[in-house]
Amino acid sequence: MTLGAEYRKLWAANAISNLGDGIMFVAAPLLATILTKDPVQVAGLTVANTLSRTLFALFSGALADRLDRRLAIVLVDIFQAALLGFLGIVVLGGWANIPLLYVIFFLMGAAQTLADTAAPALLPDVVPKKHLERANSWFATTQLVADEFVGPPLGGLLFATAAAIPFFLNGASFAAAAAFMLAMRGTFQAERAEDSLRTTLVHEVGEGISWLLQHRLLRVLAVTLGTTSVAYAFTFPILVLFAREVLGLDAAGYGLLLAFSSIGGLAGAAVAGRCSRWLGSGWTIFGALLLGAASYVGIALSANPYFVGVMLALYIFHVTVYNVIEVSLRQSIAPRRVLGRVSSAYLMLGLVGMALGALLGGLLARNFGLTTPFWVGALVLAGTALLALPAVNNKTIAKALSERPNPSA
Repeated sequence: MTLGAEYRKLWAANAISNLGDGIMFVAAPLLATILTKDPVQVAGLTVANTLSRTLFALFSGALADRLDRRLAIVLVDIFQAALLGFLGIVVLGGWANIPLLYVIFFLMGAAQTLADTAAPALLPDVVPKKHLERANSWFATTQLVADEFVGPPLGGLLFATAAAIPFFLNGASFAAAAAFMLAMRGTFQAERAEDSLRTTLVHEVGEGISWLLQHRLLRVLAVTLGTTSVAYAFTFPILVLFAREVLGLDAAGYGLLLAFSSIGGLAGAAVAGRCSRWLGSGWTIFGALLLGAASYVGIALSANPYFVGVMLALYIFHVTVYNVIEVSLRQSIAPRRVLGRVSSAYLMLGLVGMALGALLGGLLARNFGLTTPFWVGALVLAGTALLALPAVNNKTIAKALSERPNPSA
């Protein structure tokens, strides 16, 4: 990695916190199942976290454009470290209960939303524009390894040893991430016009949305993110049922299926930048969306777990390539002063798309069978690719990049 010392510190903070997230991904539902056998109450952890992220997404973007973005992430990391340390003490003392978990996950979701909007806005201050795709690819690779391969099995092992350990360790990971962020040197606060210093958060949210609506390329990419999130959520919440009833897999087999599919994400992170250079960003996005649609069709047509595993890997490949290119374009084009708010609008659309897709996918599966969400998801992805092409292609992207204002704007 030759992206500079400050990027290495940012990457280390990201890697450590992602490892903690992977541990939490397994430990939290395991704790919930000890406290209740009601699946609705267990699912409520995700609902609490997603609800807070949705409620605070746009305001987090405005805060990310007001504050020193590095300091904002540090404060979020310290806050989450304190929350998880408290949770570890509660679990250790045997005082944990479902309502308390809901409160903690709601607060963590709200805090994490600020970090999720500040981090993409901070990266262009650390890495030159020409290296953004490579920097985002490293982030994607690290996240997959930490979240999918290392964190979950480690979280299960630690929880089996002592239920409180994963929460203490996750809290420690956020504290370590904050230390790496504090070690970064540089300026990480966007310049603001003098008349904007007296505006309200609501006004600034409106300013960011207004800027995004006026930029055709990024506006269409934002809508595309929303529709692809719907397509993703059509299938993945019911994938465990598909694996059991259609593929005939047990719990261990389902875990292996997910682990194998993550290989596609690693491959996507490795080649996203090369694809963009060879084909151009526009054709790469178009091809990735069509590949996602084709992989859904392959899954819908097969009951062979090995073939479905390959198709899932291709699907995750397309998601990773698309995300790396899309985030890099957003960071390269949006002015620094509104980048946090633009990123928060993308986050908001993604969260709403996920919620809507999960609901519709469940209804489709219940009424028309477990393969139906894959067919409908394929149509959504293919339709999105075709409808977005006039606005998202190599020519329009090159034009938008050439019109990019001064990075400090």
